[in-house]
Amino acid sequence: MPWTVDNPPSPPVGDDWTEEEVAACVAAANAVLEEGGSEEDAIFACIHAAGRNRSETMPREEREIERRTVQVHELRVEQREGERPQILGHAAVFEQLSEDLGGFREQIAPGAFARAVREDDVRALWQHDDRYVLGRTRSGTLSLAEDEEGLAVDITPPDTQWARDFTESIRRGDVDQMSFGFLARRDVWVEDEQGEVIRTLLDVQLFDVSPVTFPAYPQTSVEARNRAQQMQAPEPDRGRAIEILRRRLDLEGARFSPRGDADGE
Repeated sequence: MPWTVDNPPSPPVGDDWTEEEVAACVAAANAVLEEGGSEEDAIFACIHAAGRNRSETMPREEREIERRTVQVHELRVEQREGERPQILGHAAVFEQLSEDLGGFREQIAPGAFARAVREDDVRALWQHDDRYVLGRTRSGTLSLAEDEEGLAVDITPPDTQWARDFTESIRRGDVDQMSFGFLARRDVWVEDEQGEVIRTLLDVQLFDVSPVTFPAYPQTSVEARNRAQQMQAPEPDRGRAIEILRRRLDLEGARFSPRGDADGE
């Protein structure tokens, strides 16, 4: 029996989905089933027609936090007379393609952190180690903002010996990179003219930002790796959901592009 807006596939459809998203999901999923696709392909089509990410529908304990490291232009320490030192820099840079992350490259769209800056309770950690909390947005010791370059951070570390030591390492230039931990709430995947798979992060749930000594090997989620593999598969064997969606974009209510991206892929 086909799905309807009153009886959509659940999961992935949740209470926070808009009527437009549910309609797009149902139309795309039913299209896949009508073409002989599997229920798994139909769910895949549903999620992407709605502009959602599979990780959003998973329980928090099952999600994988991804981490990225950026060589910032400047990670510095400032201290005004009579005030505590502050660590300033950028934890992420917009529209800069990453290295190969295992079958795909990645970039961050301006605005990807806007919701996180407003809503998420983010920690500043030393080397992603939760034993060493340098600051926190909820307590006012970590400030985050999007600027033209990317995600700007302003950390007021605690007045402890370990924090003074870490701050001195940054001041000396011994530590000059930053990393951030996140879950992708919205992203879009495309294959460019050279056949390279590009993932663009549109909205992320942010957990921590961290000064780091070495750029750790990027941690990518299973969901991201699977998506890259699906897009890289030869066309005859490629996921039927993508092929069917592209052939049937005129379905009423179905939208292959992510929410708020009127230009599509």
